Amino acid sequence: MSRSEPSDAPLGGSVRVATLITDALAPERRQALLTRLSPADRGRSRRFRFDADRDSFIAAHGLLDELLQEVLGCEAAMVAADHPGGKPRLRHPTHAGVDVNLSHTRGLAAAAVAIGCAVGVDCERLDRRIDDGFAEAVLAPEEAAWLRCRRGSPSEPGFLHLWTLKEAVLKADGRGLGMGLTSFAVLPNPPRMAREPVTSTGAGRWTFRQWCPTEAHVVALAVRGGGQPGPRISHWRSHE
Repeated sequence: MSRSEPSDAPLGGSVRVATLITDALAPERRQALLTRLSPADRGRSRRFRFDADRDSFIAAHGLLDELLQEVLGCEAAMVAADHPGGKPRLRHPTHAGVDVNLSHTRGLAAAAVAIGCAVGVDCERLDRRIDDGFAEAVLAPEEAAWLRCRRGSPSEPGFLHLWTLKEAVLKADGRGLGMGLTSFAVLPNPPRMAREPVTSTGAGRWTFRQWCPTEAHVVALAVRGGGQPGPRISHWRSHE
């Protein structure tokens, strides 16, 4: 997959997504992102052992705050709270139709804000090493067959393309692993739902985007709902 960005989709619901490369954050940029974090998230950031992982965490939460301010005119630190299942939610009643999500991996942060639809975003480094047993446990039969046709190895980048799509679906659904990793199947190139979840919460079609913001990373976006013909997805350019 070449380095690219998600393209616009037809009108419906709307999604704004942003990524930020964190390998070499300028000190003033890092501080600006840090000031946007809630006290709880600042405390969580201090628990990271490595600076690179800490910077990605700070960037993801700060980026979400910037997106919310851009889209809604509010700040994440003031209105965002973690759902018991782990997905961030907006607590203010006037934002009931807004969904948010974020992800971070070493060197990259991603965040998304959706209006009128549910959203999940996930990012990974393409050099992440994957255990064979892990791959076998998390893939649906259709996904395992797709991977075998490529090379069959979970260390092959194709697995990370599958995995980020699956994670994005789990996050958009809101139940996380409670949804069941093999209860649905996704496939990349182009990213799509190969088998619909049997017990998906809520209604609406699925829309996907997947791209590589750097040669070392892949990002997946999953959106449920957004009306017909689908949600409008735009990439927000953050201040690097």
